[in-house]
Amino acid sequence: MMESIVEELFDVVILPKVSTPTSVGFMEEDIDRLVNFPGSKGLVTTKPTVSRPGATDIQVAGLPRQSQLAQVEPSQVNYQRVYHLTPDNLAPYDALTYPSLQKRWQTQPQQGELHAVSASVDGQMVGFIVAEQQPDTDGQAPRFAVLSLFVLPAYRHQGIATVLKQRLQQALRDVE
Repeated sequence: MMESIVEELFDVVILPKVSTPTSVGFMEEDIDRLVNFPGSKGLVTTKPTVSRPGATDIQVAGLPRQSQLAQVEPSQVNYQRVYHLTPDNLAPYDALTYPSLQKRWQTQPQQGELHAVSASVDGQMVGFIVAEQQPDTDGQAPRFAVLSLFVLPAYRHQGIATVLKQRLQQALRDVE
């Protein structure tokens, strides 16, 4: 039974042999995040990196766990396209933007759709790239500008930024 109004529905999954379905929200304590990362061969459990009401041990966005400070194998990094971005919902991830997108929005408002790809290790974001679709003024193919690219220092020099750029380029080809 849902106890509040459903404002937005992201996905519906039908589970076989389930007689009493329920809804699960990201703000609830009984869910970590279940995400299907490309190439992960199934669902991956991730931990939210922004504050939730009632949560006590919150991982601060942009700060890796101590176990993540070692070199990782490229196969351990999961990449995921990020959808429906706005300056407001990007704010909690400002520690993973360079240059700071929050500072950018103060002087240069968003002009086009935002596209992004994240990199994560053990469910924690370690890299993030954000591009903006430039307004169409001449009727030609869409153009994009990378606004931010950041990889946590402990994960640099491992090819993550290169793969983030490649994955973003692949995603932007679908937009064209």
